[in-house]
Amino acid sequence: MRRTIKTLASLKRLSRLELNEKRRHVAALRDNVEGIRDHAKILESSLLDEQEAATQNREAALFYGNYAQSVVTKRNELAQQAIKAERRLEKEIDTMKDCFRETKRNEIVEDRRRAAEQAEKDKQDQDQLDELGIESHRRNKDIF
Repeated sequence: MRRTIKTLASLKRLSRLELNEKRRHVAALRDNVEGIRDHAKILESSLLDEQEAATQNREAALFYGNYAQSVVTKRNELAQQAIKAERRLEKEIDTMKDCFRETKRNEIVEDRRRAAEQAEKDKQDQDQLDELGIESHRRNKDIF
């Protein structure tokens, strides 16, 4: 039984390490999604700045059309990247949830095994105490 508990403890430790790795990966993917969104916001802000400059300066107005077109293209690319990154994030969150369930299951199994081992030990201790009590009672009976 001891060997089984050590194996379960190792399995629990391994699943916790895997869960922590999944959590770090999810955090990195979330950062990636946020980075893409931030980049899109900056791009949108720069488009508005350039639009303002184009209304105030004729030379800037000549180049604004090409700039706006490139911003629209880049914005579409960022939107596609964001969608892909969010899908990867959702998949990784699902695998992290599965990993968490596995970790929890291992912890429960280990706790049950430990409780069963402790119950067996307690039963053996009680049996020994009962045997001592019976023996003591028998000796006292023999003396009187």
